[in-house]
Formats: sequence, structure tokens, C-alpha cells
Amino acid sequence: MFDKQVIQMIAEGIRDTLYMTLFSTIIGYVIGLPFGVLLHVTSEKGLHPNRIIYRIGDFICNIIRSIPFLILLILLIPFTRLIVGKSYGSIATIVPLVICAAPYIARVVESSLNEVDAGVIEAAKAAKIHNYIMSLPDGYDTIVNGDGLNISQGQKQMLTIARAMLSDAKMLI
Repeated sequence: MFDKQVIQMIAEGIRDTLYMTLFSTIIGYVIGLPFGVLLHVTSEKGLHPNRIIYRIGDFICNIIRSIPFLILLILLIPFTRLIVGKSYGSIATIVPLVICAAPYIARVVESSLNEVDAGVIEAAKAAKIHNYIMSLPDGYDTIVNGDGLNISQGQKQMLTIARAMLSDAKMLI
């Protein structure tokens, strides 16, 4: 059905596709993750609100996300030549893929961080457990084992205090 040459072309195409996808995803996250954190931190409700930095980051993110990829690919040909040395091929395609993906990743990170209720963070800070929660791999989304074996007794107590603060109890001892 397929001769040796066709199979070789298909294998090469799959290899190039995986190469472009893998590297653009990794580099996109390296750029998009801190960019999303920066957007969250500098927003009005962030830890360090800075209207100028947030507006600039927001503008860049919105502009890049609104340009169709094919047009962005063409617009970035001179920049791609500057970075990679050529404007075609799988290596050159990574540059516009990263520039296109990073703002999307940044928005996902920003919206994920915005989902954490400010009251939960405030209660955790008051109970002195916030820094520990942030050190966990999933932060506030970490699932504690049913028996609580993955946290210490003191951490359990601090989490209980934070939960009690959130419950609006009439008396807290």
C-alpha cells in the first residue's frame, strides 16, 4: 500500500510535529506561567497592585491572542529569522507557536489564581498556614488524604483553625 519513501515521509512528519509541539509547549509554559502570575499579582485584587504593569501585560496578552495564527506567523517572519536564522522549517515554527501559546497559558494561570477565594487566603494567613499551603505542589487545590497522613499534626491544627475562621462561628476558642 505505502512504499518505503511514503512511510519515511510520514515518520518524518510525525517526528517534526511532535518536536514542534513538545518544545513550543515547554517554552510556552516557561514564558506563560510567570506572565500569568505577574498579571494576577499586579491586578487590582493582587498582592502588589500596579495598574501600569497590569495594563501593559493585559494589552500584550489581548493583542497577541486576537491575531489569527497564520497572520501572526507571517508577521513574525523577520523576528523568527533574527532568532533562528531562517523563516521555515520545524525549528522556525516554534517561535510563532510559543508567542501565540504563551498569552493563552498566561490567561489560564491568571484565571486559576483568581478563583481562589480571598477569604480563604486571609484565614490561612491568620492561622499561619498560608506559606505551607503555597509550598504544596497544587497550592490551595491540594487534596489531603482522608486520614491526613500527608500532613503533620501541627499543620492539621492550623488548617482546622483556618476552617473555623471561615465558618463564621459565634465563638472561637
